[in-house]
Amino acid sequence: MWFPSTKYLAFCLTVFLLYEVSAQHSEVMSEIRNAFDSIYARTLYEQFKQTYDKHHSPEEDNIRFRIFNHNRIMAQVYQILAGPDVEFGITRFSDLTGKLFLAI
Repeated sequence: MWFPSTKYLAFCLTVFLLYEVSAQHSEVMSEIRNAFDSIYARTLYEQFKQTYDKHHSPEEDNIRFRIFNHNRIMAQVYQILAGPDVEFGITRFSDLTGKLFLAI
């Protein structure tokens, strides 16, 4: 009967542990990235409100922040797709949906 050597078992255990640590590290890094992106988005939104003198109730502010963040991400996507000849970014309308913008 064949029994694996101690070195082989240690190697397998090491590979398994490295895999587990790597998977956990990836999840942790993803959570950290999400947290930083959330902080970054909120900071941009606060700067946006100050720049364009925007004032909302707390409830309305949460809605406008979600719209702003969506529009910010879409502007980044459009910028990547359009290339360097066009510039997309934050404007005074960045906290509006398309429907709200058309109603102006």
